[in-house]
Amino acid sequence: ELLRLVDVGEPGEKLEEEGLLSYIEMHLPQKNAEVVREKLKEVLEYLESLDEDEFGDEELRKFRFTMALYPLDRFE
Repeated sequence: ELLRLVDVGEPGEKLEEEGLLSYIEMHLPQKNAEVVREKLKEVLEYLESLDEDEFGDEELRKFRFTMALYPLDRFE
């Protein structure tokens, strides 16, 4: 889907105008990783709570949100 978005975009159109793509690697103690996980869960809960009916007659666009948070030290 993401590659298709890039492929069908107009020349000069930036992906940031249509979406957001980011990647970070964090080095955290476990207690901070738990805080990050809880904050991300809050974002998911907010997104899941959005109700199409609350937007009235506004034209709706479909978006996909994908998120992954996992420990890398299990693979070292």
